Amino acid sequence: MKRLLIGGLLLAVLGLACAAEEFDALPVEVRGLLDPARAQWPQLDADHRAALVTAAQQWLDMDTARRSALRARMQAWDAQPATTRAQRRAPFAAWQRLSATDQRRVRLSAAAFAQLPLERQQALRATFSRLPPEQQQAWWLGPGLAPDVIAAGGLFAFVPEGERAALLDVVRDLPPASRMQLAQLSVRMNAPQLAALRRALIAAPPAQRPDLIEKAFSQ
Repeated sequence: MKRLLIGGLLLAVLGLACAAEEFDALPVEVRGLLDPARAQWPQLDADHRAALVTAAQQWLDMDTARRSALRARMQAWDAQPATTRAQRRAPFAAWQRLSATDQRRVRLSAAAFAQLPLERQQALRATFSRLPPEQQQAWWLGPGLAPDVIAAGGLFAFVPEGERAALLDVVRDLPPASRMQLAQLSVRMNAPQLAALRRALIAAPPAQRPDLIEKAFSQ
């Protein structure tokens, strides 16, 4: 065990050293732009490093006019109220939370939507705009989760903000049969019963949640 621990520490140290060497191996211009991240570079994962390098290279490839335009957009963004910036970040944050499968389904749906006649697009937009705000927001969860969250709407009514993310994780991890039962329970149960079920599901280990739903469904 002691040898394994020492070996793990050595591998970690070597990994940090390699990461530092990778930073020093970057082109001089890229290193100059990314120098503020030098100290944190060994702790960054490969995807994060690659994204930073790509962004730095894109900046270097811009001409003066494009850099000036980008600076102007950044200044305009910073000048907006914090609440406005948060609202504008929300769609991108929701996109990042989607699984790869859901992102692919959204891309395919967007491509199909773009091929529709303008009148059909306008009709679909109008139909969506007439949905209750909570249902519109639910679709930000992606096509894999949104229908089940909407179906179990009663379970999400008056949910404390601190419990909402945990409850979404519960629904996301449930098998399809349990989701269907949960949707039916959200109609059958009153508010206190739903609140008690919600708390029980959040507190229970994932493997036990289908049994809890089945028990409630059978009562």
